[in-house]
Amino acid sequence: MPRKYSRRRNSLKKRNSLKRRNSLKKRSFRKRSLRGGADAPGSIYYERKQQEEAMRQARLNQPRMMGPNDTQPQPQPQLELTGSDLSNTSSGSSFHSVASNLSNTSSGSSEFHTPRTGNEPYFDLDQLPPEVAQQIASKMNMRDLGKFAFISDKNLDIAKDPDIRETARRNTVIEIVSQNGMRLRDYPQYYNDKEIVLAAVRQNGMSLMYADPVLKRDRRVVLAAVRNDGKSIEYASPELVQDREVILAAVSTNSIAIRYANHVLQGDRDFIIDVVSQNGWALAHTSPAFKADREVVLAAVRQNGGAIYFASHTLQADKEIVLAAVRQNGNAIRYVDPELRQDREVIFASLSN
Repeated sequence: MPRKYSRRRNSLKKRNSLKRRNSLKKRSFRKRSLRGGADAPGSIYYERKQQEEAMRQARLNQPRMMGPNDTQPQPQPQLELTGSDLSNTSSGSSFHSVASNLSNTSSGSSEFHTPRTGNEPYFDLDQLPPEVAQQIASKMNMRDLGKFAFISDKNLDIAKDPDIRETARRNTVIEIVSQNGMRLRDYPQYYNDKEIVLAAVRQNGMSLMYADPVLKRDRRVVLAAVRNDGKSIEYASPELVQDREVILAAVSTNSIAIRYANHVLQGDRDFIIDVVSQNGWALAHTSPAFKADREVVLAAVRQNGGAIYFASHTLQADKEIVLAAVRQNGNAIRYVDPELRQDREVIFASLSN
């Protein structure tokens, strides 16, 4: 038989076998659907499932027998519930943690108290005064507020309060941006919220780009951002790029931040010396005049010996500067003048580091 006919015969066999298999699947599914399926009442599987559920409930309801090492639960002192202990709770904490803070209050007489026995909770959230329940709810995020609302109808009414829900949304956003600051871009309605923006820039300084222009002029917010990532200074307002403290804080974390400083500061020799003393790599982003300035280069190589790479050729042949560089970083010898690489004193200084 020719090759092409044998191939066709094999393909027909495969197609017929697939059809047969699919028809069997449909037939078996049709039979199961006629019987009502495995979970239909009256089927064997349904009855077995009901029996297992009944046995599980019976085991849960069965009282636990006391062992030889078990002791009777000791009654706990009565709990005085007040709202004063809620002041130290952090925003976004769950209502379980807030409740545990309340349980540590000193004992005293109050009409709102529940003695604790065994594994029972210290008190029932349904029995709290409305003002205390509202203070607890104001510390929750959206997830915990949903759990709180399921406890009772009274809590559900509290959770429906627009102010409580907005506070829970803010607490949720604070938790999110504290873990990933760049997620601030997903919440444009909070770009002007100082607390949320602060939480974001402390985690990732570059999230300052999403902040409201008013907050980009806020010194506290910008300082928090540049201390995390100095490059975020490019999103600060023009007033703050003239601030010496802000620029120095930015350069300490990223040398490229000196590029975004005001032109007056970029030409200030004393300020540049302070900058390279904070971060020697900032010498790479200064003007050629400062790269040829002996005092500026010396301050840079004392902070980071590798900064001699950005110095002028004349200063790369200056023995005092070369010695300061290789004493700070022995690998800096590769960037110095070829004649000084053969100098005995320079070689010993580089080998000692």
